[in-house]
Amino acid sequence: RDARKKARAAAKAVEREAKEAARRRCGGGGGGGGRPASGGADEGPDLVAREKQLAAHAAGQQAQITRQEAIILALRDQLEKTSVRAEQAEAEAAAAVAIPGEEAGASARCGSP
Repeated sequence: RDARKKARAAAKAVEREAKEAARRRCGGGGGGGGRPASGGADEGPDLVAREKQLAAHAAGQQAQITRQEAIILALRDQLEKTSVRAEQAEAEAAAAVAIPGEEAGASARCGSP
């Protein structure tokens, strides 16, 4: 549960960071002065709006990827704990069965029926 909380917090922080970076790259309002430096006189407001939209979309996708990575890490951790428990249960079961199995093997080796 703690790992999930940490992963979600990290994903949200990365999402905020990505959105802020997109705002900085694209001017973030305020007169439209911060456009990327690819421009010429033919850049219209539609193109600027599209660039902002694409940057925001990319930031959203990056945040989604980060959230999915956090989920994968949490699931991997959970799987590891489950497999450790399964190995322990398997070892306990093998130990419980080992004593009767050894006796049967010994009597078979000694020629007893």
